Amino acid sequence: MLGDIGARRGDDELKLATRVRLPDRTINRYADEVLDYLERLIALDSELDTAMRSKSFGELIPAGRAAPKNRLMFRPVGLTIMMRLIASMQWEHTLAATFKLVTKVPLELTKAPFKGVIWDDRRNRMITANASLALALLQYMLGERQA
Repeated sequence: MLGDIGARRGDDELKLATRVRLPDRTINRYADEVLDYLERLIALDSELDTAMRSKSFGELIPAGRAAPKNRLMFRPVGLTIMMRLIASMQWEHTLAATFKLVTKVPLELTKAPFKGVIWDDRRNRMITANASLALALLQYMLGERQA
């Protein structure tokens, strides 16, 4: 994630940071950007946003993973797909524009393009081997990939 943020700027700060500690103000800037990114990511799914802000977080997460909800972003693979999708769009769009486009992604695993690709509806299980295919389908759906 930090690599994506640094790459958007086209700077070499993160490469330098592997050898020399960055100034506190730079570290704080990156921390603020990561926090902003995570807040935007969580806000994409209102149910995840509610769960993350709740004191009963531990009870709400399993509910978001189970039928009838089966929410994409309540699954590690789903979060990974969304983060990879956002990262793949960084060269063409600002972060704000990217998140606006990504709001078009369906969030239920029981719907296209996930059903039968990364979600086995009969067994209520993830098909993690198809995560790259799901990413490609989302890129195509958003007009970010040619057929």
